Amino acid sequence: MSNQQRTYQDESTLAADHFVDQYRLDAHILQTSVTDLYQALDVDENQTVMVEILLSSTTKKYREQFLAKMRQTAQLKHPNIVEIYQVGMTSQARPYVAHEFIEGYTLQERMIQLLNHGVPTNSLYALQLVNQLADALAAAEKEGLFHHHLSPDNIFLKYDGTVILMDLGYPETPSDIGHNGHSPDSESTAVYLSPEQRQNKTIDGRSHVYSLGVILYELLAGSRPVSSGSLWHSVRQKTTPLETARPDLAPKMYALVNRCLHKEPWRRYATLSELTAAIKETIQAQKVYVQTDAALTAVPPSHTDRSWKYLLLPIAVLLLIIGLGATAVLIRNNITPPESPAVAAIITKPATHTPNPQPTRTREAPDTAVAAAPTQEISKIQILKPLEKEKYNIGSTIVFSWTTSTQLSSGQQYAVCVTDEDGNEISVGIVSETETDGIYEIRTTMAFADEPGIYNWRVILENSQTKERINASQTNSITLVAAPTPTVTPSATATFTPQPTNTATPIPPSPLPIPPTSTPIPPTPIPPSPTPIPPTAVPPTQPPAPTQPPPPPPTNTPPPPPPVPTNTPPPPP
Repeated sequence: MSNQQRTYQDESTLAADHFVDQYRLDAHILQTSVTDLYQALDVDENQTVMVEILLSSTTKKYREQFLAKMRQTAQLKHPNIVEIYQVGMTSQARPYVAHEFIEGYTLQERMIQLLNHGVPTNSLYALQLVNQLADALAAAEKEGLFHHHLSPDNIFLKYDGTVILMDLGYPETPSDIGHNGHSPDSESTAVYLSPEQRQNKTIDGRSHVYSLGVILYELLAGSRPVSSGSLWHSVRQKTTPLETARPDLAPKMYALVNRCLHKEPWRRYATLSELTAAIKETIQAQKVYVQTDAALTAVPPSHTDRSWKYLLLPIAVLLLIIGLGATAVLIRNNITPPESPAVAAIITKPATHTPNPQPTRTREAPDTAVAAAPTQEISKIQILKPLEKEKYNIGSTIVFSWTTSTQLSSGQQYAVCVTDEDGNEISVGIVSETETDGIYEIRTTMAFADEPGIYNWRVILENSQTKERINASQTNSITLVAAPTPTVTPSATATFTPQPTNTATPIPPSPLPIPPTSTPIPPTPIPPSPTPIPPTAVPPTQPPAPTQPPPPPPTNTPPPPPPVPTNTPPPPP
């Protein structure tokens, strides 16, 4: 049996063919510091399962915590978390849990296999693997569940590539027992624990961020990182060990790993959800980097080139000072200075060292020699709005605003750059004049962004001619959503629907003489009526001409009621 699977004999180990409820224990796999692990058969469902039984040496408090946490974990359903079938007690009053049987191998075994063959892990595969783990841990964190022993030994890989997280929810192991998990070697797995966890402090999602950072580092570099509390982290390095081991990675990859491995929790990603968002961005950046640099061989600059570059810099500065001093003297004496061949050679001579293996993909400066600008104090560019991940409708006007105390010099400008879905940085607006209050603003509709999603953006201080970057703000993001479809409600006047009181129902005959308002009324006395008659509708008292026929009733108006007999004699002819 390998070192990863060696067992510790305990008097509580049950014999084969022993039954725990409906589970027949067929084989004892291993014993950790707190559990016995068995392969068993569920005779009711006729399927193979794994049964873990707490050792009799565990305390009563730990057994109670184990039962509570395992029942809580059983309610959590996630494709990357092992499924728990049942939680119960054995006949010896030992808590047990029956869970899914995983056909595959541990992540630790996979990394050893790659190391023995000298094959580095594919960067995109490593990111996707860690992303599955981060998503599973984020779901567990919402339920108040944490993993106190996150390491490659507790991560299984199915043959179809699915990542399965084991031992989630196990209570923190008492110090008098040791550690928990499927690996009995506590010294080899302690490196995956966050600094605060090694100090027996309370853990949260940021502790998982650290552990995942160690796993991602080991996948990429083939070795574990140097401890975050060592001298390596206290001395500023020009390149990190990961850059030396894997120079073929995108800059976002190095930034992602470095942020996860900070010793201080507040310097890491604040939540696992934030980490998963950063991993997805890094996957896109790495895809673009691989596609762009497919024909290039990433070669880190040699120490010889770096030393020669550092020696050349003071020499160039010294010659420039001498040239400027001589020019000032000649100008004061009204003498036209000749071009200094030494300075011209320094400015125009192409570099002889190996080019940087990380070429800029967008906003590249043309290959023209530009003399160095005077020294300028550059202050931080502070974003004012939009707020992080603020939502806007597609096509709406977005106001980008920032502030800085740096005054724009001649030939400088601010550019607001947005990264599209293909990873290209697109300039959506430029400011070339200094604002007296130091607050700058650009309004744009981002016409190129026609799909919903999260778009990263930043403000860049650059040379207006060469587009060479001088300074940049931090990268923020905005969320574009589809604009709501307007609901068109037809106007009531557009339908020309007559009023119900005038046209809906004809007025029945009434003993009271209430003629239509548009029909002339003979000069007869009108008795009081409950319905008021508009004054404009009452004709004059003169009788109508005999030869004048009454006007036809208006359209959509019911015919007038028949004449009402009265006792008044008809008017004279």
